[in-house]
Amino acid sequence: MTQSKPAIIHIKTMIAMVLTLSLVFEPVHAAHSMTAVVYPDVREPYDQIFQAFTEGVKSSKEGTVLPRKLNTDTTSAELLSWLSQHKVDGIIALGNRSANLIQQLDKTMSPPAIIGATFLTPSSTLGGISMAPAPRELFQQLILLAPKVKTIHVIYTGGEQDWLIAQAQAAASELGLTLNTHATSDMRELAVSYRGVLKNQQKDTEALWLPQSGISLEKAVMNTVLSQSWKRNLIVFSSNLADVRKGVLFSKYPNNKLVGEKLFNLLTQLKKNPSEKAHVYLAEDLFSALNTRTADHLGLRIKKEDKRKYMLLFPMSK
Repeated sequence: MTQSKPAIIHIKTMIAMVLTLSLVFEPVHAAHSMTAVVYPDVREPYDQIFQAFTEGVKSSKEGTVLPRKLNTDTTSAELLSWLSQHKVDGIIALGNRSANLIQQLDKTMSPPAIIGATFLTPSSTLGGISMAPAPRELFQQLILLAPKVKTIHVIYTGGEQDWLIAQAQAAASELGLTLNTHATSDMRELAVSYRGVLKNQQKDTEALWLPQSGISLEKAVMNTVLSQSWKRNLIVFSSNLADVRKGVLFSKYPNNKLVGEKLFNLLTQLKKNPSEKAHVYLAEDLFSALNTRTADHLGLRIKKEDKRKYMLLFPMSK
């Protein structure tokens, strides 16, 4: 018994040393991580959008997060000086203005960067998460609301939205839906396609999806969509939250805090593999919005408890 005692003491001592070392070195490592969240200086309530992203980044609790608001006259040289002064080793750029400024920085002197809070395409020189919701999430919501729908129509601009439509095709196939795509090259063609689809769309088994490209449909086209869908009891859903207020059935939009968390994770991976090709992802962490007036008009019976699952309900009570 007396011979085994030193061995036990030795093991306990080693465990204590390992725990002590982990406590000593982990905070030092974290303290060296300095992430800048760069976004435009805008008035309320728009500033809250960027604040939510920043909260998501901060929730990682790894290292220090430095928010930096950009004025309209902030130059790339000024920003680079600030990044150097604070020893920033990674950037999350939010919004178009920030993304444009970050891409002007000298690549040999600036730290790795990820983009968010804007509408990205794979042609972007930097990776990130687009504000456009992933089609799969929209299609799943459609199935819950209108399970009889088996065909989805989508009208889009050929070329710039091809990558989005490719993901939508894969999602539709996986969920047992048919996606009918209508590529257009200009506004006139787009308007003609919408009139044709709305004229022939079946009210119970087909739906029309308005994809998100960063800009709303031209007003005259949107008015046609809203008036014809109401008149013929057609199901229309959108990737653009603003369209739900106007009268489309539902939409999904990013949970900015959760997207902020994912942006930080992407940045962490980029810092580990700086030579890796930039990837652009669609938003998958989403809130839902529903137009209850449109749902009632379509004869969709939605239980009270199911309505609570929607972050926004339109029309809003006064």
